[in-house]
Amino acid sequence: MPVRLGLPSPRIATKLYATLALFMAMVCALAFVTLEFAGSTQATIGRLRAGPLAQLSPTARVIVLMDRHRRLVATAPLDTLELLERNETTYRDINRQIADLIGEVAGQRAQAHARNFALIASQGGAVFDLARNRPRDQALIAAARHADAAARFAPELAAETDQPLRDQATVLDDVLSRAGSVASQAWLMAGISALLIGPLGFLLLFSSLSRLNGIASALNRLARNDISIDIPDVAAQDEFGQLARSVAVFKARSIDLLNRNADFERLNLQLDAAINNIPVGLSMFDAHERLLVCNRRYAEMYDVPTELTRRGTAHCVLWEHRTKRGAYHSETRIGSTRGESASPSMQIEYGSGRIISVSRQPLKGGGWVSLHEDITERRRHEEKITHLARHDSLTGLANRVLFCEQLEQSLQRLMRGQGFAVLCLDLDHFKAVNDTLGHPIGDALLKQVSRRLLGCVRHGDLVARLGGDEFAIIQTNVRDPSQPESLAARVVEAIGAPFQIDDNPIRIGTSIGITLAPRDGADADKLMKNADLALYRSKSTGRGAYAFFKTEMDEQLQSRRSLEGDLRRALAEETLELLYQPVFCLESDRVVGFEALLRWEHPERGIVAPEECIAIAEEMGLIAEVGEWTLLNACAQAARWPEHCKIAINVFATDSEAAHRQIEAHCREHGLRCARCHTTAGFRGIVVEADASGLSNSHHRS
Repeated sequence: MPVRLGLPSPRIATKLYATLALFMAMVCALAFVTLEFAGSTQATIGRLRAGPLAQLSPTARVIVLMDRHRRLVATAPLDTLELLERNETTYRDINRQIADLIGEVAGQRAQAHARNFALIASQGGAVFDLARNRPRDQALIAAARHADAAARFAPELAAETDQPLRDQATVLDDVLSRAGSVASQAWLMAGISALLIGPLGFLLLFSSLSRLNGIASALNRLARNDISIDIPDVAAQDEFGQLARSVAVFKARSIDLLNRNADFERLNLQLDAAINNIPVGLSMFDAHERLLVCNRRYAEMYDVPTELTRRGTAHCVLWEHRTKRGAYHSETRIGSTRGESASPSMQIEYGSGRIISVSRQPLKGGGWVSLHEDITERRRHEEKITHLARHDSLTGLANRVLFCEQLEQSLQRLMRGQGFAVLCLDLDHFKAVNDTLGHPIGDALLKQVSRRLLGCVRHGDLVARLGGDEFAIIQTNVRDPSQPESLAARVVEAIGAPFQIDDNPIRIGTSIGITLAPRDGADADKLMKNADLALYRSKSTGRGAYAFFKTEMDEQLQSRRSLEGDLRRALAEETLELLYQPVFCLESDRVVGFEALLRWEHPERGIVAPEECIAIAEEMGLIAEVGEWTLLNACAQAARWPEHCKIAINVFATDSEAAHRQIEAHCREHGLRCARCHTTAGFRGIVVEADASGLSNSHHRS
């Protein structure tokens, strides 16, 4: 039952007040003694200041000035004239100061001391006169006499202050005695306080704290829901009794509250654990757009402060907070004002790039519950995957997939009269860069080439890397051939400029094939095929150039491909021929050797030009086989000639060391000797001159 709380019982208060009054009395007594001693001390110090202590400062100044007086006179015979004049001025000033201070220090004997100092000052002046006239020996003697007189004067003057100091010592002894008396009185009062106030206060405090600690312990156990505790001092009639009875009432009410809220607490814990551990944000609002509940993920996602996560916070306040944080896709409200309930899902985007997906479910009776999921990383991964699927990973340019998509879109715009051009590019001498400097340098070169290509095109044009050193450009809104021709010229000039990669100066070029839509085709495959034909033509006529597609290029390509197949069959069937051009010596007037010349007689076209045959074999990768066949047959033929006849053979080889070993093997097999090495203009490979005397050496020309 509730207990009526009245005024505090006076018993504990009386004890505390009495202890406090006794303590204050002792403090006042100590203060009185201390003040009395302080007044006596002030009077004593005043007498000391008016007596000998007042003389100590002038005496000390006289002693210091006499020391400077003596040193100036002692150094005068040794000073220069300029320094002597300055020191003499200082000396006279010191004389005046000492004369003024003697009257304050000497008392009754001031006149006698003044006469003695006047004699010392005159001796010092004489030293300065002698030093000025430069009889140095006499000046030093006079300075010594002055030093003796000054040394006797200072102690006499200091002795004048001894008696006043002895008089004041008596005063100080009296102060010391009074201080001892005051200290004794203070110790006596402190002892009384320790013996009376200390134990009494300690016992009272210990008793009060013990009782208070018992009640506090009971409260702590009640706070921990320990309802088995007994409340002490419930029957007491003082303040602690009243406090104990109040705690007993609190205990009874706590037991009742715990019994009623146990089930609610358990359900609340389960619900809180479920809400705060789901990986998405959750918020619930009532029909009046006031917050009912939200979880930790929701607060973290929108950086909501603690005060805004409390029950009853208005939805508009939370929305304004999100707006200040950078949300720029506005979230609509429930009801007729913004119609939020009409949209079951939406997205909230921030200027920093964060994207949050929100799905809503209306509640019966009004209000809604929302789930908030941060899909920023998911969206970034999707965009990254999409970008990687449509762009080159090395250069960042469009890849073949995106190029084909843009090409199809450009073809669709043809119906609206928007023509375009396709430029196929191939880098010249890029393979040599990879072979000599390595693929990392080659990759860096491709990146720089990509940047230069982007610098050549207009906004809206597309630059793509199709693979290796192959690039392509879609130039939009082309009305006449001069536009792609101008672009091709810029690209050739840009790529032809020197590159600098890791202190390696690099020069390459590019060959370009150009097709115009719809003139050269209205579908992607045909445009790319025609662009490749134009590129082939530009590379065959000379690297670092560009060429437009022409209809006859297709016919030439078909003829070239037919010729390539015929060459492969001729090599397999060994229908190639070797002709031997004689080498005539004018001195001996006879034939001394032959040069082996490769010839191919086509069954339909007749004799194919050697340079065309070699070019086709090189493009097809058959040049090494052609060279081996030539070397083998020429060596076999030369083995049947007279010993004085030599043979010269032109052999193509990419690996000079392997070619040398092959030549040596064939020459040894047929009993030939490599007599001399030389190069032939326009030929790329190894030139061998041999006779029938055995193998010697070979030579490689790059």
